[in-house]
Amino acid sequence: MATHVPVPVTAPQRDFCKQEKLPLGRLTKLFEAGEVDSVVIGARVRHVILQSYIDYIERQQRGEERDPEERELAKRRYRASVSPEATAAAARALKGKAKPGRPRGAGKKRGTQQASGSAAARQKAAQHN
Repeated sequence: MATHVPVPVTAPQRDFCKQEKLPLGRLTKLFEAGEVDSVVIGARVRHVILQSYIDYIERQQRGEERDPEERELAKRRYRASVSPEATAAAARALKGKAKPGRPRGAGKKRGTQQASGSAAARQKAAQHN
């Protein structure tokens, strides 16, 4: 009697990116362009539809484009799945209007020297010591 081993159909995007050594931003661009399909499972976790990524790689090897109708459908599905809050936050960040974050160097211990920095900054620090 043969045992059926289930094959994954999707993978969480962050796990997928780690496994494939693919930057998350690049994967997001593939979603936005309609080249690779994804689905949001649960409230917030986006998964890559693995077969769509395999198809993308095969198209790249053959030098082919995705069917324009399929691409447009994938783009619409992706845009519909992106939360308005995330979209608004991304738009603000791109315009440089993101809410101010933690200042640089905040939380670092006083009196400790940092190994990084420009040569001029290191010389200036050395003069004061």
